[in-house]
Amino acid sequence: MALSKPIPDPTGAEAQYWVIANVSIDKLSESAGITLTGYQDQKTRLDHPAEGIIQRRQVSVPTEDFRPLYEDVVAGDAELYPALYAYVKEHEEDLEGAEDVFDDLQ
Repeated sequence: MALSKPIPDPTGAEAQYWVIANVSIDKLSESAGITLTGYQDQKTRLDHPAEGIIQRRQVSVPTEDFRPLYEDVVAGDAELYPALYAYVKEHEEDLEGAEDVFDDLQ
């Protein structure tokens, strides 16, 4: 799964294909962090997963959002990556309205 939405960086390079690269969960402080990487397109991500990154975005999940998200995934029936992508689309202003891309990649 990935997200599709064009976002230019300060140089004008445009990342359109966004994937979650890292998730960190701090159960004690009940918070999480999501790192997304942006690529020109899916082909660039497949051909050059490290070198093709145009942008990185950090999304913090504060305690008030962590608890319901954690419960939905751990105690409920939500799948981790779809739940995280949905959270990003709701809480990262630049990625609001992004389209879901369903593929075999994470």
